[in-house]
This record gives sequence, C-alpha cells and structure tokens, in this order.
Amino acid sequence: GTSYLWSPDINISDINSQSPNVKPDEDIIYYLELRNAHDCLSKDSVKISVIQDFEVSFIPFIDSIIIGDTTRIVLEASQDNLIYSWTPTTNLSCVNCPEPDFYPLEDTRYKLTVEDSTGCFRYHYLLDIYVIEKYTLDVPDAFTPESANQNSVIYAKGYGIKKLLQFRIYNRWGEEVFYTDDINKGWDGYYKGKLQSIDNYSYFIEAEMINGEIQTKKGHIMLIR
Repeated sequence: GTSYLWSPDINISDINSQSPNVKPDEDIIYYLELRNAHDCLSKDSVKISVIQDFEVSFIPFIDSIIIGDTTRIVLEASQDNLIYSWTPTTNLSCVNCPEPDFYPLEDTRYKLTVEDSTGCFRYHYLLDIYVIEKYTLDVPDAFTPESANQNSVIYAKGYGIKKLLQFRIYNRWGEEVFYTDDINKGWDGYYKGKLQSIDNYSYFIEAEMINGEIQTKKGHIMLIR
C-alpha cells in the first residue's frame, strides 16, 4: 500500500503508519483503510482485547470457631471468570471456589490465590481461623411436636461431636420410643405411628468427641402439646 488510515484515533501512535503502536485502556476494534498506487481501496480490522486488573476483598480475614463448627467468608470480586485456589486443601468444602465452608480442627492459616483466566494478574490473600476446643453433649428440656417453631423435633446436640453413638428415649414404663445414631435425626414425638401423650420422657445419649473422648449423658425431656 501507499497510504494507510487507522480509526479511531484513540491510544494509537500514528494513524497513517503501516505498523502503529497501540495502547488501549479497554477492548477496542481498530479499522484500517489501505490504498495502493492505483488508488484501489482495501479494508481490514483488528480487535484488541485488554486484560483488566481486578480487585478482590473478603470478610472476615480472621475468624474463630468452636471445634466441629463451620465458618464461611463473603467474597466480592470486581470481575467474573477469575480462578481461585485455596491452600491447604484440607477441612474445607472446595478448593477452587470463592466462598468455601471451612471446618478446621486446629488453628489454620488458609491462603487464597486469585488470578485472571490468562494468568496476567495474580494476588494472594490470607485467612486465619482459630479453633476453640470445647466439648459438650446436651438435649433440650422440652419440645412441642407438630408445632410451627423449631422446637417441634428434639435432637442430641453439642460441641466437638465426631459421631453420635446412640440417642435413646424411654417412656415412664421403660419402653424405648426412639433410637438413632445419626446426629441429624431427632424424635418428633411419635411412636408406632401415634403421637405420644404429654409426659416426662427419659433419655440416654452417648457420643464420640473429636478428641477421641466418649461422653454420655442422661436426663428427662418434657413433651408438650
């Protein structure tokens, strides 16, 4: 060609150059009109994709939990399609997502590495989680079956429980009306398909704690209707 004309005239060193330098701040398409010695016109274009820097923030940077519990961060990023990587990779729900659940069994410092899809920008962030060792085993004093509140089913709960070994409930005649070894299951007040009457019921629970200790507890529950 004998003449060149680039457009738009934005962040380009020379719009009449055969090979100009460009430094756009965002994605842009430059268009070229080229003429030869016979004044024949040809056109072309080139798209420049600009990889933008990003910002990431999350809260909290420091947190504390009771052993066996779970915590989670809230993360905000200035752009999508970022790549996340958490280390260490233990005691968290996922290692490549922005907001995993964390459940360490001891004080742990997690490092988050974030980069864009092309690897142009990469940043590191730290999250410190402190673990309080506390072990308890308990059952509420009363519950109200078939009610609309959260107290309609009675569960064995506590801090630092690794595994529920047994949770048994008996009526006043010593008949077992409920049994489970699943910490997520509770008694809804029914036995053999019938809602039990208002009364005091005795219970016995046994659980293995995270530190290996076996704890037991017994007591009474009031069924309220």
